[in-house]
Amino acid sequence: MLARIAGKTFAFAPNPSGMVSLRLDALGPDLSQECTVRREPTGLLQTRGPIGMDGSFRTNERAAGPAVAARGHWLDDGRLRIETRLLREGVVVSYALSFAEDAVHVSFESNFGASTSFSGTMV
Repeated sequence: MLARIAGKTFAFAPNPSGMVSLRLDALGPDLSQECTVRREPTGLLQTRGPIGMDGSFRTNERAAGPAVAARGHWLDDGRLRIETRLLREGVVVSYALSFAEDAVHVSFESNFGASTSFSGTMV
């Protein structure tokens, strides 16, 4: 699955999570992510960084934007779970991504009680 989605960007229609786009890439044994989120009233916020695929969090220490730690694991060939922590804000978000063809379905839950699901397409 990673070979099919690596380097591709998925775009999302407006949704309650604010996620605008997501790109995943291989980074050795880990993944890297680039995610753009709409935050009102400040506009777009972009995060970049590694995703630890061995159960440990990886941080984006040198990246611009908020300090984020992320880890993930493949549930099966088409489903990926990612947990992110915005280190300064105390926000923890869990994403379940299901890939099919050129689309992704995302289920989102945060430690602030927010939860939603939405779909996007490869651009």
